[in-house]
Amino acid sequence: MKIFLSKTFLLIGFSTLALSLVAMWGFEYQQNKEMVAAVFAADPGPFVLTQPTVSCQNNLPAVSLKWTASLNTDRYSVQRKVGSSTTTSVFTGEILSQIRTTVATDTLFASTYGRVVHSYRVIAKGNAHTYSNVVSIVLPECKNTVTVVPTPPPAPPITVINAVPVASISIPTWAVTSLYFGANMSFGGAGRDSDGLISEYEWRDGSCGTGEVLSTLSQFSKSNFSIGSHTIYLRVKDNQGAWSTNCPSRVVTIAQPRNSIPSATIQSPSTTTSALTGSTISFGGMGIDVDGTVVSHEWYESSCTSGVLLSTTSSFVKSNFTVGNHVVYFRVKDNTGAWSTNCPSRLISISDPVNTAPMASISVPASSSSVIQVGTMVSLIGSGSDANGGISEYEWRLGSCSTGTVLSTLTSFSKSDFALGAHTLYLRVKDNQGAWSTNCPSRFITVVSPVPPASQAKFPSWMIWGASVGWQDTAMTNFESVVGKSPQMEAIFSHWGNQTFPFQYSSRIRDKGRIMVIFWEAVDYNRPYFNQPEYSLDAVNNGSLDAFFTQYAQDAKTYGGPIILAPYSEFNGNWFPWGMTVQGNTPEKFISAWRHIRGIFNKAGATNVQFAWVPNNDSVPDVPANNFDLNWPGAEYVDIVGLDGFNFSSNWETFDKMMNTEINRLKVYGKPVYLLSLGAAEHPSKATWIIDAFTVQLYKHPEVKGWIWFNENKEEDWRVNSSPSSLTAFQGMLP
Repeated sequence: MKIFLSKTFLLIGFSTLALSLVAMWGFEYQQNKEMVAAVFAADPGPFVLTQPTVSCQNNLPAVSLKWTASLNTDRYSVQRKVGSSTTTSVFTGEILSQIRTTVATDTLFASTYGRVVHSYRVIAKGNAHTYSNVVSIVLPECKNTVTVVPTPPPAPPITVINAVPVASISIPTWAVTSLYFGANMSFGGAGRDSDGLISEYEWRDGSCGTGEVLSTLSQFSKSNFSIGSHTIYLRVKDNQGAWSTNCPSRVVTIAQPRNSIPSATIQSPSTTTSALTGSTISFGGMGIDVDGTVVSHEWYESSCTSGVLLSTTSSFVKSNFTVGNHVVYFRVKDNTGAWSTNCPSRLISISDPVNTAPMASISVPASSSSVIQVGTMVSLIGSGSDANGGISEYEWRLGSCSTGTVLSTLTSFSKSDFALGAHTLYLRVKDNQGAWSTNCPSRFITVVSPVPPASQAKFPSWMIWGASVGWQDTAMTNFESVVGKSPQMEAIFSHWGNQTFPFQYSSRIRDKGRIMVIFWEAVDYNRPYFNQPEYSLDAVNNGSLDAFFTQYAQDAKTYGGPIILAPYSEFNGNWFPWGMTVQGNTPEKFISAWRHIRGIFNKAGATNVQFAWVPNNDSVPDVPANNFDLNWPGAEYVDIVGLDGFNFSSNWETFDKMMNTEINRLKVYGKPVYLLSLGAAEHPSKATWIIDAFTVQLYKHPEVKGWIWFNENKEEDWRVNSSPSSLTAFQGMLP
């Protein structure tokens, strides 16, 4: 039964009931108008609390309450207050709760004896609470009485109707979506239930209730739709087991993906080719298919698709072309049957062999490369052959086969005035039909200065010298036995991630009176250098390595011998992770890290340690971040200015070109300069280079106080004994 009550009807009814009660209990209206006014009805809410009745039971008033059902819940609670105010905020707590029907009885406590007004309100419990109207009633005096106010017959039960949930699809937003086969498609939906919760989702393909179930989640993705059209439906179920009656849908159309046409490329011959009759010509091509594979190759002559088929392989050779011009085309087919639309071609021009070009050969010197001292006489002998004629002319040239300086037009000649350096001599011949040989044999001759005697000049006496010989126990004694002298410094490498202070070198360095030079490298050499953030400039600046630095400084102090410590050497190159152009490094970070480390050594009192700031002779790349001045830590933080330089055989330079400019740049810092890592690869001019560097060039630089030779066979053979001549030169310039 549905009850429809208007505000007017409720107000009239409540007022009438109040007047009746006042007459029954014998009070004057004027004396009790406050009680009468207390019986009223508030504005009814979504559901209605009807006027209650009261009776006396066991000397206590019992209030019977009844209300209409709320569609939003099946649980109710009752609130009570004293007085007739309609202000809902004075209701506190619940006197009755978890009520599953629409009726309840409130038996008041003895403290409520006497006529007084009570007001009631019902709460419908759900996702959001719903409140009924407020009703009031005057309570009778029930003490020492058995008066019973009859309770009206109960209202017929009200059936709670469950609201059906509603489904909606938010992804995709379009009603129809078109995709290629294999593409991923995302779906997202939601359910709404006005009187409960959504307990289940169901996505189906083809039909709302009976199609293939794709997912039972609110969101899912699918990439394996078959080709064709698919209608995807969503329905939801609430916590009372009711499915949504609406069933929104999206249409997904899956199409066969478009095929990318393959592309053909001819690799050989690389350009137009001219050849004589009978010449063998090699063809090679390849195909690229971005969405599949190349399965067929076709070479045609004269036309890309309808000419003479020459081959169905990616490469082939042909030697029977006729005289004339031939255009050879190439195409490929992919695994879907599509042929390349491009059709590269090569022009092959075949002519009759009128004359066979002659051939030249050199018999003396027999070796293709020779090293001689300046002034040495060199003899050259050559010959020519011609299959269909005779040799009419010889031509020896210097520097180029056809355009170089002509040295002789005889079959043989001798020459002793070659300048220092490398020279390439070529021979070509011409036959009696005027054709020059197409081959051009050559000889490579390097002219060097004679190795000076042991009495030659020495390196400057104000300098000290040293060597980097490797970590092996006998490395230094082996070096000393080779050069015949004992160095005053030894350079070693110490890595932050692998080694504590190298006390193991004490006996061969400190105890021999040598200076220990430590290239202190911020890496773990067992791992890739460029993935070690724990040793970065940022790690130094945030103090993460302070304990390691402190211990190293204390150990260096304990060692006691003189130390030159070179952290971050060759910082202006890009081959170490502390380089200025890698790993997000900047000159500001570099200077801060340098000063931080130096401060820890100063605090430890390691006065036997001198800090060496060591750039490389070449900045790689040559950009502002690698500028010397931008990375200068300051005079108070640097004791020695170092410089590294290596002369590679592939880019051979004189010492003057390689080092002098950089040495002059370092003078401005006002610190002693040391060439802390110096080397030259094996080269015909290595001996000459050593003599020039140490007995001529270094005399130009009084600010250079010492040097260290890098004596290891690594990227190249830097050892002083890489050849007998270089060893003799090195030994000769030692004091």
